[in-house]
Amino acid sequence: MTWFPDRSGESKLIDIFAEVRQQGLGSNQKFDSILGLSGGIDSAVVAKRAVDAGLRPLAVHVDGGWNTEASVENVRKVVQGLNLTLETIVIDWEEMRSLQLAFLKSGTLNQDIPQDHAFFVSLYRIAIRKKIPVILSGLNYATESVEPKSWGYSNSDGKHLLSVNSVHGSTRLKNFPVMDYRKFLRLGKRQAFKVIRPLDHGVYDPEKEKQELQSRFGWRPYGGKHSESLFTDWFQSVYMIDRYGIDKRRGHLASRVISGLISREDAMSQLSSPPVNEADKSNLNRSVAEKLHLTLDELDAILEIPHVSNHAFGTEFKSWLSP
Repeated sequence: MTWFPDRSGESKLIDIFAEVRQQGLGSNQKFDSILGLSGGIDSAVVAKRAVDAGLRPLAVHVDGGWNTEASVENVRKVVQGLNLTLETIVIDWEEMRSLQLAFLKSGTLNQDIPQDHAFFVSLYRIAIRKKIPVILSGLNYATESVEPKSWGYSNSDGKHLLSVNSVHGSTRLKNFPVMDYRKFLRLGKRQAFKVIRPLDHGVYDPEKEKQELQSRFGWRPYGGKHSESLFTDWFQSVYMIDRYGIDKRRGHLASRVISGLISREDAMSQLSSPPVNEADKSNLNRSVAEKLHLTLDELDAILEIPHVSNHAFGTEFKSWLSP
């Protein structure tokens, strides 16, 4: 556990950032770090804290084809406000669409694997290519410490991704960024780069951060956690609830209760209502169906596919509960 949600964490982060800054100056590189900028709050706060501490991060945005208008605007505003250099990676949409459909047809639980895999592999590849030794991650315990592993499957398993596509995909993945887990482990062992999670040092209160982002950059709230992606919004608000009876807000809210950011009563109050009303649910279904070139009836049929274990396909991991 490397979570320090107090003043000691703030002091540790000052030291960590100072070390990154010093190493960057010694290497004479243009950038001393790299961060993924999604348009969401976590990555925006990481960017703000890094620049305010004197770091020179390269911002990378991976466009998987599911960006909302709010997320695109938020990326632009944060980049301009912090005077960041931005590199945008655009994932081949036809390959992404085919792969997303393949996962839906597979009947497996974690439908965010295609997006998440493309994001982290793209970021790692740029870090290696540009020899940037530090990746600043927006992952954090304050809002993401509680999530049963049975609620999903690792997005690091490139073998699994290719296996699902080989069975249900309609397009060969020629350009899609794929990395098998063994290579990921090798990168860690040879210390190709170091991953730092700034939000685990000091207090991280997303609601207070939203106010500062709005006043400082004109950053715009976009709804639920990770709703900067149209597909992730649908996946968490519709797919997981309708197919599996899993409301991911339970994990997110439980994390915030543990962090002392909200009370248990406030969390239960939020859970007393569905994540989206019927009108918004219909709009999400319609938007996702159109993007995937499906009719609403075809999308409804996908939601009726029997549940299938990830291990019905090729995997790197022996257990459902693997990372």
